[in-house]
Parts: sequence; C-alpha cells; structure tokens
Amino acid sequence: MLSLACSLTNDPELDTKFPQLAANTYSHNRIEQLEAHAHDMDNKMDIILAKLGEVASLLNMNSSATRENSAVSYFNSVNPSTTNGLKLQEPPLHLIQDIDSRLFPKKVDSESATLEKAKRPYIVARSAFEQYFKNHESLCLELSHQFLIKSHFWIIPGGLKSINKQYVEKHCFIASVFTIIAMGFDENDKYEKEQAELYPLVEHLLTNTLTMFEKLIDHDIEALLYCCMYRFSRKSKRYRQLSFNPLVLSNFAINSLLNILDFHKIKDRVLLEEQYNSSDIYHLRILNSLTACKLQFSIGFSTFTYQDPFIKELNNLIAKFPQSNFRDDIKLSEINLSDIVNSIFLNFKDYFHSFTNVFKQGGNRDKNDETLLVFPELDYWLKNWEELLSKDNGGILWFSYDFFYIMICRSFIMEFYQPTLAKDAEYLESVLVTMKHYCVSLLNGFLKLPSSLIKGAPVITTNQVVYACLTLCDFLHKFSAKERQQTLNLCTKIYWHLNAIGEKRNEATENVAVIIKSLIDTGKKRMKSSDTSLTSNSPIAAFDQSETVQKKSPLNKDISIPDVDRFNSFEDFFQDFFESLQPTAQHMFSDRRSSSAASK
Repeated sequence: MLSLACSLTNDPELDTKFPQLAANTYSHNRIEQLEAHAHDMDNKMDIILAKLGEVASLLNMNSSATRENSAVSYFNSVNPSTTNGLKLQEPPLHLIQDIDSRLFPKKVDSESATLEKAKRPYIVARSAFEQYFKNHESLCLELSHQFLIKSHFWIIPGGLKSINKQYVEKHCFIASVFTIIAMGFDENDKYEKEQAELYPLVEHLLTNTLTMFEKLIDHDIEALLYCCMYRFSRKSKRYRQLSFNPLVLSNFAINSLLNILDFHKIKDRVLLEEQYNSSDIYHLRILNSLTACKLQFSIGFSTFTYQDPFIKELNNLIAKFPQSNFRDDIKLSEINLSDIVNSIFLNFKDYFHSFTNVFKQGGNRDKNDETLLVFPELDYWLKNWEELLSKDNGGILWFSYDFFYIMICRSFIMEFYQPTLAKDAEYLESVLVTMKHYCVSLLNGFLKLPSSLIKGAPVITTNQVVYACLTLCDFLHKFSAKERQQTLNLCTKIYWHLNAIGEKRNEATENVAVIIKSLIDTGKKRMKSSDTSLTSNSPIAAFDQSETVQKKSPLNKDISIPDVDRFNSFEDFFQDFFESLQPTAQHMFSDRRSSSAASK
C-alpha cells in the first residue's frame, strides 16, 4: 500500500534456497531484454524506411514516369478514408469559458447595460448598415442581384440567385459585401457617392467580424471569401479606403469555418452513412474556395507552407456528392495545381538544380518544340485533368497553368541567373522562350473572354494578366524587333479589352488598363536606355545587351505606342496606333473609315 520495495528480493540466499524461482526470474529478465531489443529494432526500421522514402522522393524528381506513380501513391497516402476523428464535446478551454460566463455573466438586465450594449462596435456597424439599406433598399437589392449574376461563374456554385429584404435583415454583412462589390462593376463612376457612404460601414462590419470568432455563421465566412476574391475599396480613394490582405483574410476564414462546423461529422455522414446533405456540400464548397484562395495568395506573396492533410482530405470529400458539378471539379483541380506548385517552391533550390541536371542530359523539353521547357509536375497535372480543361469556359485552370509556368521561369532567372544561367546561353534562351510563350498564351486566352466574365472576374485573374504583361515588358529588350512590336500590340489589345472595346473603366477591372499602359511605357523606356540599364544589379538589366544592340533596325527605332489618354474612342486610338507602328496600316484603316462613312 505504501509502495515500499521488498527487502527480500535482493537476498542472495533466495537463489540457493529456491533455484526454480531464480530460473524463472532469469527467464523473465531474458524475455524482457528480447522484447526491448525487438522494440528497438522496430524503431530503427521505421527510421530506415522514412529515410528511404526521402531518397525515393529525391530520385523521383529526375523521372517523370516514376513521378506519376509516386503522385498516385502520395495522394492515396494523404487521403485516407478513416473516420476515427471527432470534435470533443468538452474541450478544456470551453469548460473554463463556461465557468467564466457563469461567474461573470455576459447578460445583465439593467437599463445601463442595455445602453452600453447598443454601443458595441458590431451593433453600431450593423445598425448603421440597416439605416443605409432602409434609405437605399431598391439600389442594394438590385446591385446584389447584379453581383450574383455577373460573378456567378466564380462564386459558390448552386447558391443564391437574388436576395430579399428578409435575407438582408438576417445577414447584413454578406449583403453589404454583395452591394459594394457590385458597385465596382459600375461605369463612369455611376455609384461613386453611394460607394463612399457604404465603404466605412462595410469596413466596420469586416473589422468587427474579425473579432467575433465564436459567433460567426457560414454566411459571414462566405462574405469573407468574397472579400478575399474581390477588392471592394476604390483605388482612387486609397487615402481613406484600405486594401485588406487577402492571405490574412483567407487564413482567418478557414480557421473560423473549422471552428464553427464539425467536419468530422460531415466526413462520417458522407463516408459511413452515405448522406449527401445540401448544407454539407455548401460548407465544403466554401472550404474549397477558401483553400484555393489561400494557396494562390500564399504562392503569390511567396509565403509557401505545407497544406494541412486533414483539409486536403476534406477538399476531396466533395467528389463523393452526387450533386457536385464540373465547377466543383474545377475547384479541386485548381487546388491540386496550386498544391503542386507550392511544393515546388518549398524546395525551390533543390528543384532548380535537379531540373537543370535533367535538362543538360536532354530531358525536360517539349516533344514538339525542344526550345520550350517542360515542368514534369505541371505536365502530369495537365494530362490528369485534360478532359476537365475542355469544360473550363472561364479559363480558370488555363490561366493558372500559364501563370505558374511564367512564375517558375521568371524565378529561375531572378534567383539563379548568377552563376548558373549566365554561363549557359542555351539554357537561358530556353527559359526566356518558355516564359514568353506562356505569357502570350495567357494574354491570348484572356482576350477570348467575353466582357461579362471579365467584369465579374476575381482579383487573381486580373493579377495574372498584369504579371504576364509585366514580364513581357521587363524582358522586351531580349526580343527581336518584330517580337517587340507584336508584344506591344498584344499588351495594347489587353488594354482595350479591359475597357470592353471603348467603354469607360470600372473598379471591377481595378484600373488594370492604367497599369498595363504604364508597363508599356516602362518597357519602351528600358529599350531606349539599354546602355544605362547595365549599371543595375537586377538580373533583368544584367543581361548582355550586345546582341540586342546589333539587331536594332529602323523598324525597331520607330516603335511607338501613343498616349491612350489622348483618345476618346477605340477607332481614334488605333488610327494613331497604326500610323506609328505600320506605315501601310494608315491606308488600310482609312479605307475602313471611308467605307464605314459611306454605309452610314
């Protein structure tokens, strides 16, 4: 009872008096030693297997065929179908919070307490929006309807088609987000006054939502998703309208969703009970969209992190639902592609050196055009989702695919120009050609989008377009005279496409046209001042300019993009544009104008 050691156990006379007992003790000790030795061997085997797995992963980087097999086994290993997890009914901190709430009640039935509660920031923000909605009810309902229609391809599928007064009263935050984003679709600053009044209300609702972790509902988190996907502040009002970090918002939204919902039970319902509730698929769609946003912005901001295996498993769960559609598949494919690229950048130094070694051995090249590089991981993804890509009318997957090719190639140059690429002209040329190829591919794909899709497109799409234009203009000095002219022409087409062929700008395109015009101007200046740019330490400016200087021709000197701000219409702009770039185009364009005038 007192746990005292027996003084007789170490008595040497016991072995003499009871030899059988000594033999049993010896056998018992021997068994314990053997068990300990076996356990030690198991631990060592686990370590050896883990090391072998790491070595196998490194070796797989040099073989696309092996990589395909490892990718399949990898996804099988990180997506187990076990349903042993659960959300505890009595988390320790929840118990402590319950005690706090009983000893220090949040509700006090007094007049002063009621007055103080009405002054709480969220109550004040909610009351202010309710008053705004009362004054502009028809406008808010119409703008919300416009958002749901124009952005239907990008937002949660199978959701609302319109909202009414009762919905706004229950979900004021998401209703305010619908309204202010739709104001960004306006032309000629049609709702500038109303937007200026609404912005501080949305800002207060958003900032207070970030402090109400325990009280959020699924509609609040969906609203946070759209705050990540779209910019509701106006660039022209930056001095008093903030731009919130979408990566921070998406991280918060995912954690909030995991907090308010029991995804373990959702998993049980789907895998064990084969129940496919509409509310479950709605919540999984929110999670998948947030996961895609987080991965895209993590890559875009260069904050690469490993994806949570549990969240990855939940992402794939949506494929079990009979009511899932191709847009759900597109979102899954988008997550898969971003996860692949994220993994590449997590080990980017090793990846570059491994890729370079294979390239020097004649691998990692396009079969149809050996000047183009092929990243095997992205190529495997492309083959795996080839059928789905044909249904992607919005170009979501193609744009992401092209964007990541551009990003990897540009990162090769920016991070490894010295000493690797600077000493290998063939390798550098392949990187440049591949980068240009996918820039042109992305921009040509964007030009095929109808204006309706552009106006409702999220910020990531316009960011990809700007990045492609930026890359082309940064490396304009490495192109021939003809390629430069084609590049400037293409960027200018993007400018006019963003303005819907002559329409006024709107905040939905985030004034991307202005950015692209500045990139064109910067590219021209860099071309003209190539000699002075050699003093820069940037890899972009550090390239040998001798070949470019030798290839200059009169056509190259005559390249000039007119100032688009001087023109009121698409036709006036291109009249001057063709006069500047192509001497024969003036006659052609004049013929068109004369024939058009005659028809009128």
